[in-house]
Amino acid sequence: MKSLHPIEHHRQNCRDVRAEMSDHIDGEFEGDRKAFERHIHWCPNCWRILRNLRLTVTGLRRLRDRASMDS
Repeated sequence: MKSLHPIEHHRQNCRDVRAEMSDHIDGEFEGDRKAFERHIHWCPNCWRILRNLRLTVTGLRRLRDRASMDS
C-alpha cells in the first residue's frame, strides 16, 4: 500500500474523525478514543466542527425538552 503524503494523511484523519463525531456526542463511539481526542486537540478545524455540532445538538435537545414540557 502506498504511504500517504502527510497532508493527505491529515485530511484522511479529519474525514475519519468527522464521521465519528455524532457517535462521540451520543455516547455510542466505539473507535480509538485516544486517537480521536488527540486529533481534536491538534486540529482546529475538527475542534470547531465538534464544538458547533455539540452546540447544535444541545440546542435541539433543549427545544425537544421544552416542546414536551409544553404538551
